[in-house]
Amino acid sequence: MLEKLYHGDLGVYFEDLEYKHDKIMSNIAIVTESTDTLSDSYNSLMTIKTNHMVSVLTIVTVII
Repeated sequence: MLEKLYHGDLGVYFEDLEYKHDKIMSNIAIVTESTDTLSDSYNSLMTIKTNHMVSVLTIVTVII
């Protein structure tokens, strides 16, 4: 059907689309990995902060 509308070589067009698709998928994979890493870092920091607060509350409870 496209050949009726366009009488040129469609290989170049589809190769360009494939390249752009691969580039987009690569960028999505990189962003996903970055997001996962940031999420893990945030969770680790919150765990450390929570542990510190529990320690402080334990010391206050023992003193009281």
